[in-house]
Amino acid sequence: MACLKGVRGNTAVPQEGRCVTSLDDLVLFVGIVDAGSLAGAARAAGMPKSSVSRRLAALEARLNTRLLQRNTRRLSLTDAGQRLYERCVPLIAEAEAAEADIRAEADEPTGVLKVTATGAFGRLYVGPLLGAFLALHPRLRAELSLLDRVVNLIDEGFDLAIRMGALTDSQLIGRKLGDIPRVLVAAPDYLARFGHPAGLSDLRQHAGLRTVSGNRWSFDLGGTVGTASAPARLTSNRIEALHEAALQGCGLAVLPRFLVFDDLAAGRLQNVLPQTPPTAGVAHALWPSNRNLAVRTRAFIDFIAERLALPGALERSH
Repeated sequence: MACLKGVRGNTAVPQEGRCVTSLDDLVLFVGIVDAGSLAGAARAAGMPKSSVSRRLAALEARLNTRLLQRNTRRLSLTDAGQRLYERCVPLIAEAEAAEADIRAEADEPTGVLKVTATGAFGRLYVGPLLGAFLALHPRLRAELSLLDRVVNLIDEGFDLAIRMGALTDSQLIGRKLGDIPRVLVAAPDYLARFGHPAGLSDLRQHAGLRTVSGNRWSFDLGGTVGTASAPARLTSNRIEALHEAALQGCGLAVLPRFLVFDDLAAGRLQNVLPQTPPTAGVAHALWPSNRNLAVRTRAFIDFIAERLALPGALERSH
């Protein structure tokens, strides 16, 4: 006799080894007991009475035992039928609850959203926006990892990455979140000691505070892009380290405006060559695939894109 495990529609799937009755047949059996008749179960299931009778007979044959005593007036459970019924009722309720929970996500994000973001941008933007998103969706939980290294989203189990800079992984799906204005800055003390550059060519005479990959800085020349560099005094993979070094008067740094907005307002840093600003950075949301993208992930992508599109949102963090 063929062993059965699971169903596709109403078709049982053969499987070698141990026999497992399909859940559909157990649901039908419980339906017969609850209805008190084959006819009542057939009406509830929307199928012919003959089909209900045939599937009950097949279930009993598969289990090699009689589950129901039948006569012209009523059905009654055998001892085996009673035990099966008592085991099936909570099993079916749990299966229905699981299905209802998954279906509910189509309207309300649930589960755990796992996000990674770069340090400064993640701390000042992604973290607060993720908190606001959780406040809107009380059934959702989230994990935020602030990482400046390259992350393999699939291998490390992340749903989404929020990154600054150009896209480098062609296997990921990307959505631009916005342009991030950047500023060439230095501390007043540094400029008092070493002078104000008059143009890009003067940067060669200054100390540079640069990211590990930022060998040259790019600048907006009014329709074209020019590059220049200052000899590196400090390189780091964390822009927070470059920010702190600039505040300490160690050199010139190109930093996101959102990171230095308050420092510029308070005079702790000064905008160098404001007539020739650095080109803007770019913020992207990245994810592995659009196929079966979880509702929680898509909803957060839409949410953060909408918030960051507000005027001036990416110029300051509050």
